[in-house]
Amino acid sequence: MLTTSRKAMALAGIAVVMGAGLAACGSGDSSAGTAPANTKVGVLLPDTASSPRWVSADPTELKKQCAARKLTCYIDNANGSATTQQSQAQALINAGVGVLLVVNLDSGSGKAIEALAQQHDVVTIDYDRLTAGGTASYYVSYDNVKVGEDQGTALTQAPQVKGKSTVNYVEIDGAATDNNATLFAQGYNSVLSKQPGWTRLADQSGNWDAATAQTVFTTMLGQHPDLNAVMVANDTMAQSVINVLTAQGLAGKVAVSGQDATAGGLDNVMAGTQAFTIYKPVAGEADVAIRLAAQILDGQKPTAPASTKDPTTGRSVQSYLADPTVITKANVAKPVSDGYVSAGSVCSTAALANLCAANRQRPPRHYRPRAAGRDVKRTGGLAFRLVAASVALGVVVAGAFVVMLSSTARLRDLQRQAQRDEEVLVVASQTERRVVDLETGLRGYVITGADNLLTPWRAARAAIPGQLDQLTRLVADNPDQRNTVGRIATAIDSYLDDYSVPLLALARHDRAAASTEQVTEEGEQRLDGIRADFDEFLTTETTLTSGRQDSADGADRRATVAAATGLAASVLLIAAFGGYLTVVIARPVRRAAAMAGHIADGDLDARLPDGGPGEIGALQRGFNTMAGSLQHNRAELAASRARIVTAADQERRRIERNLHDGIQQHLVALVLDLRAVQTETDDHPDTGARVGRVADDLTAVLDELRELSRGIHPAILTSGGLRPALRSLARRAALPVELDLDLPARLPETVEVAAYYVVSEALANTAKHADATTVHVRLHHQDDHLHLTVTDDGHGGADREGGSGLIGLTDRVEALGGTFTVHSPAGAGTTLVAELPLRSATGGGGSVPGPRPARSDRRFERVRTTGPARGGRGRVCVYRLPIPLGEP
Repeated sequence: MLTTSRKAMALAGIAVVMGAGLAACGSGDSSAGTAPANTKVGVLLPDTASSPRWVSADPTELKKQCAARKLTCYIDNANGSATTQQSQAQALINAGVGVLLVVNLDSGSGKAIEALAQQHDVVTIDYDRLTAGGTASYYVSYDNVKVGEDQGTALTQAPQVKGKSTVNYVEIDGAATDNNATLFAQGYNSVLSKQPGWTRLADQSGNWDAATAQTVFTTMLGQHPDLNAVMVANDTMAQSVINVLTAQGLAGKVAVSGQDATAGGLDNVMAGTQAFTIYKPVAGEADVAIRLAAQILDGQKPTAPASTKDPTTGRSVQSYLADPTVITKANVAKPVSDGYVSAGSVCSTAALANLCAANRQRPPRHYRPRAAGRDVKRTGGLAFRLVAASVALGVVVAGAFVVMLSSTARLRDLQRQAQRDEEVLVVASQTERRVVDLETGLRGYVITGADNLLTPWRAARAAIPGQLDQLTRLVADNPDQRNTVGRIATAIDSYLDDYSVPLLALARHDRAAASTEQVTEEGEQRLDGIRADFDEFLTTETTLTSGRQDSADGADRRATVAAATGLAASVLLIAAFGGYLTVVIARPVRRAAAMAGHIADGDLDARLPDGGPGEIGALQRGFNTMAGSLQHNRAELAASRARIVTAADQERRRIERNLHDGIQQHLVALVLDLRAVQTETDDHPDTGARVGRVADDLTAVLDELRELSRGIHPAILTSGGLRPALRSLARRAALPVELDLDLPARLPETVEVAAYYVVSEALANTAKHADATTVHVRLHHQDDHLHLTVTDDGHGGADREGGSGLIGLTDRVEALGGTFTVHSPAGAGTTLVAELPLRSATGGGGSVPGPRPARSDRRFERVRTTGPARGGRGRVCVYRLPIPLGEP
């Protein structure tokens, strides 16, 4: 039968269900024997934004389970791109994987991957997320409806709402394309909809993305300031909700849900700003999935303990489903004590360390949230280790002399022991012969009836107890041999009392009955058992004797070479200590220096292993805590910049609408009225001319106001999208502009606004500073990115730090999660490059872009607009921004 990983049971608490199902699947476990012929397993993970588990927890546990079962596992992360995931699937199939674990980005792309695998006879397993309409043979996950039900129930028990007769709440769901999000919502809606007095004020998707959830909740809170609770699908989006509540002074006053038991979620639970989170240990899922893959590769066809109905096709998918655990303040230490998250990632500040202590958290031994000095004292500082090594060297030298003295004493002891061993062998042989006498004497009497044949039997019966007592004393210092002698004595007593004596009595009355085959066979069996015990005893004793002789020889040799050994050991100890210092001090210091370099270069994901001793361990933990704090602060800064840019764009839009609907309309009405008055003054030409000039001036003012309004926020960008807005911008440019556009109808609003202002600022800078004669603007999407290039033939030499224009563009692009670089050699043009990942604009867990249409179906145009030519030399401006590949 299949064995179940005890560690997975302890960590996850789910192997009772999953392991039981797998145990029923077959009679063998690949982990227990030789690996199957095909040992290749492919794993496709979705992204790094929707949950931290896809970055570290799942890859680590999957690799561990694969290694335990002698499987070769290839683990790829698509980084949020469906196209990338499909390419990864093709590559894994080409590499010859026999089983493919799929965590889809959306059911459409997941279905295509599973169809491709099926064509190549590769078995697919839906891991964590069911692919609706797919062809996966198995589904390994948690009971996601139960997850949602637990979320709903836990939210109703949150202290912020418990006991209230009326509760207003809003919902922020996961991505609509993720079947898990649908199941979560089904679960918590089934609970909350039945709660008396609970009213849902709003329900919207957060797309598994922090920025999207923050925008959604900001709007919700503005519309419903009296809400009491927020049902949020996971911890990542819950953090955004808490950020908004904190800014409004409401953190801890509004009940907030969560899921995934992330380090941030556990921090929030301890701080009281999040009511609970849902703990779904990765170890259980990974163990079951890889165990299942091993069985499939071994040619088995396991039968799962449950099934799940595909919501698209109605197909029943064999499933291994586990139940989650609700984590509140009462049991917040469980994910840490299980090893699901590290104590260092949770108790990362002094305040959180106090919360950990208040919640009776038991961190792993490599991390203790206390003062560094006390930590070093308990684990042993480096000075202590140096002293210990010196003492060890002295011990080795002294030990060499002790070995010589002990070897001499040992030789004397072994001589005495050899004499005793010889006596043991003699007594044991005599006792065995007496047992033979018991059998031969009794058998002779039974056959012949001659009483004189019982003489050996009687002598043996009388002598055996004394011989056994002597044998017991001789082996008194060896418990195993003493037990064997005891077993022999018991067997002999049983032979005499239960067989030999009764048989003698029977033979005296009925020799025929005493000589039956059955009686004879019983006697032989009993004697065979006694002989076997004697053989075991003698064999063991012989082995012991031989061992003692070898020990004596060894003692003699040790006495001879003890001095040389001590010298060699001293040298080796010195060398080992030098190596130890290299490993424990020099190497960690080099790693710390390298990590400091990575952090200085902006890589805040860099971490040091925190298992070093003493001060080195404290240094490693300090570095990791610092990097974590910097990473958190950078994320907060990026989110803040994004909010500022969004707020500024919204304010621009509001001002533009007010100008358009207010002042512009009034000016148009005034111009019309003046033109009407002008037509009525034919009898007064001077007056009519003056009215006409005023109307012309108002028309000019109106044109200027329109131009100003377009500069603030062009209405055509909101109503028509980026394409017509850029064409309008190009027509108004002060020099010829060539447009090369390859775009879908509409892009995300933030991308459209950013791209428009990048082009607008570039055209303005070119006209003002570059002394150019023409400008080329190209926009196209590729690999889930929008690439925007602005090229002019100016004189170059642009300085990113030389003015507010490029700095403003940098801030705008980086606020959307992108990068911005400038290349502008004097006399050779200027290149400005900005890149933003698609999901920073659409939401990391949001819908996956549709496939890029064929060229014949794409909206593509090349437009050349002309303006007043200007002389000058070359200048190039290049910008790239991400866009979704499908229609909004």
